[in-house]
Amino acid sequence: MVAIKKQKNVMGLNDDGLEFYLLREIKLLQELNHPNVIKLHDVFHLNNLLYFALEYGEIDLEDLIVK
Repeated sequence: MVAIKKQKNVMGLNDDGLEFYLLREIKLLQELNHPNVIKLHDVFHLNNLLYFALEYGEIDLEDLIVK
């Protein structure tokens, strides 16, 4: 089971094909290995949208912050 994070439309971005912040986030998540950081399993695009397949977390972070 994974969590899917949908990014904005990726058409017509910079010369590298993706905006810098997306490349940076992908690279950091690929390299980080820490129990408090979710793992990135895969990155894919479909219909001009970019998706991250991330480790599934049992905890609702928003609910945890509110409490």
